[in-house]
Amino acid sequence: MGTLVAGSQLLGFINYLDAFTVDSFYQYSRQIEADLSGNFTYKKISTAQMAVGSTGDIVVVNGSGLSIPVNSLLNGSDGNLSWSNVGGTVQELQIWQGGSFSGSAVSGGTELLDAMVSSSQYVLTYGADQLIVNGSGLPTSVAALGGLIHGGYSGGNVGVSSITLKEGQESATLSLSSSAYTITAGDYQAVLSGSNLPTSFSPAYLEALFTGNIGAIGGSINSLSVSQISTGATILSESGITGGLTMAQFFSGQFLADVGAVQAPASVIGAELDRLDSAVAAGTVTAIQPTDSGTPTLDVTGRQLTDTHALALLKGGYNLAVNALSSYEIERTLLNSHVTSIAVADYGISLGYNWSSLEDAQSSGRLTGVALLDSGVPNIEISTGELAADQSILKMIQSDFTVTADSYGSSVTAKGYAGHGNILNLGNFVGAVTVTPAGDGVSFTVTTTYAGTDHLSNFNGLEIAGQTYIVAATPGSGTVTAGNITELYGAVFGRVPDVAGLAYYQGVLQANPSTPLLTFAQWFLASPEYTNNSAHNYAQNSVGDAQFITDSYNNLLHRAPAAGDVAWYQANVIAPILGSAASGTAAYATAESLAHATLLVDFSASSEFLNDVQVTAQHSFSSQHWLFLI
Repeated sequence: MGTLVAGSQLLGFINYLDAFTVDSFYQYSRQIEADLSGNFTYKKISTAQMAVGSTGDIVVVNGSGLSIPVNSLLNGSDGNLSWSNVGGTVQELQIWQGGSFSGSAVSGGTELLDAMVSSSQYVLTYGADQLIVNGSGLPTSVAALGGLIHGGYSGGNVGVSSITLKEGQESATLSLSSSAYTITAGDYQAVLSGSNLPTSFSPAYLEALFTGNIGAIGGSINSLSVSQISTGATILSESGITGGLTMAQFFSGQFLADVGAVQAPASVIGAELDRLDSAVAAGTVTAIQPTDSGTPTLDVTGRQLTDTHALALLKGGYNLAVNALSSYEIERTLLNSHVTSIAVADYGISLGYNWSSLEDAQSSGRLTGVALLDSGVPNIEISTGELAADQSILKMIQSDFTVTADSYGSSVTAKGYAGHGNILNLGNFVGAVTVTPAGDGVSFTVTTTYAGTDHLSNFNGLEIAGQTYIVAATPGSGTVTAGNITELYGAVFGRVPDVAGLAYYQGVLQANPSTPLLTFAQWFLASPEYTNNSAHNYAQNSVGDAQFITDSYNNLLHRAPAAGDVAWYQANVIAPILGSAASGTAAYATAESLAHATLLVDFSASSEFLNDVQVTAQHSFSSQHWLFLI
């Protein structure tokens, strides 16, 4: 039995070797093959150079004796490139995205993949990654190289002496002989000695190398040694491995079958805890000893807390820093005396359900972070008491979210969480609702028939029987308020504002109170929600402007413009801004955008809109009347 000795990085080294594949090149070439499907619009053929272009992509082949029958350029109706009938020898193959081919070079594009080819070496470069294959009899014909890169290589056996893969700043080299494979990565070297290890590869083996399935390589490994190059220290030495070890077994971690005791830094043990747990369960690892001085800390995920076999074998005192823990697992995790810190990662709805557990973790002093897994802007539902008491937990969440605070029948005093959308949930049976502004545009009271009076500030919405109603400051004629922003949502998008979006613009107003409404209107018109709607592709002429005015009436007021309204806006708002700019020019587009924004500012002062949507004594809250002004 062997021992992984103190200070070794063997487990991390082997983990890196798991990624020792050229799969990224293979998968990328598959993508290139898909991207090159279509109708090819450009082709150039000479004996020394061939270029084939499709929309957005160009393939350049440099070599000698290149030839291709015209009718064989495309392979069937799907338009995929076919190299099978292409003659000649390749010296370099390039794949470009964009650009144009002129003379003998591509200009204006981005080179995605470059392959330098000879019978003794391939050098494939893809961004910061590079694959180098050294050997003999490597295929250089167009047909063979195309088959190798895109899959389906059918040539004869070739010899391979070494393969180097560079990924950014890291690299690994596999040197092959029939009696030993030597793998070097960073400061570590592994030697796998055996018999009948292949160096001459059939098409199947060669494609296994290129597709990353290195474990498919045959032969039997009878001894294994790993050393640290800088010190010359032997980290692991095993001889006479019973029954031999295949490459597949080595790369799947079964080398641990002959280890016994593991002594390694806590950082390595934590990273490889899953692999160690399987080895312990199989009875092949019998002891795990961190080599760090003092009390080591293992960084583990919440899922790795289930690696109980390996954790039970850890010798001496240790701490656990738990990351990506589900909120459902907090209470059980707090019972583990080794856990010194907890970072939670969960969905907003789950955080709300398990908020009391977050409070327990916070009070224990072990909660260090909270992250949301949702896409978009999730909502967290908690009580008004939790909202008031747990601002420090909310501050741990770095992404955007909204808060729904439940009052449910009791008179409360609550302040929304700054910088985010806040909704007070009044429940389902509240009777009549009266909102009384405090006069500062931020604070107000809500009085209901059955739930009493709530004193609120910094809330953007009220939830009543599952429907959200917007709360905003009364629109201003000089200084912009949230009410003005609410009107822009209606005029530009034709919808009620979302609480998260309204809160965002309120934050902008608080940070920059002098920002004019015209600027907000221009931002709305430039937003993806607006520009991605094909209905907003207005013609750059009076017809397009008339349609824009009509759409604004429909969006904001839900009616067609009255007779003469469109002409008035065109003559008095749009025409003076357009001036003499010519349709179809950049100057016209800029002026038209400003004219449309100016029109929207005018629309936003509409008392008709407010009368239509505001909740008043005469108009109770409903799907039509959804705006409480404070």
